[in-house]
Order: sequence, then structure tokens, then C-alpha cells
Amino acid sequence: MGLVNDFKAVRQDLKAKSANEIGKILGRPDSELLDDRNQKFYIYFLESGPQCQDPKLKTQSRSVALRISAIGYVTEITFQRGRP
Repeated sequence: MGLVNDFKAVRQDLKAKSANEIGKILGRPDSELLDDRNQKFYIYFLESGPQCQDPKLKTQSRSVALRISAIGYVTEITFQRGRP
């Protein structure tokens, strides 16, 4: 739960950062999803779960997803269980 609060505290600071800057700040994402119009999601899990053993497994662990625009900047940050 502490990681969720930490992310929420810096949420606005992370918006409009480039994908390269996000990589330097948060490290490599736990998972990436490609979306339409050349957008993608960087997903960072905030809890351990089955995805730690096998990234392909479905999970309900808390995660944060950063939507990266086609030009490489964060446009949205969402919190959910599992992948968006």
C-alpha cells in the first residue's frame, strides 16, 4: 500500500516525462502492452504475485500503468489490479 501512496504523490511529476526519463527514474517496466495508434503501456507491479514466477500468468496484484503516447511521453497514469 505504501508504493501506491508514493506513486500517487509523484503522479503529476511523472506526466509529460519521456519514456527514457521514466526508464531512468523507475527502471525497466515489469510488463509492456502495445495499444492502438502506436501507444503503449508501461506496467509496474506494486505487489508480488503469480506474475513474479511467470509474466504470462493472469494476476490480480496491484499495479500502476503509464500510458506512453506515440511520440514517447507519459499521458496518463492509472492504478488497477492486474494489467489494464
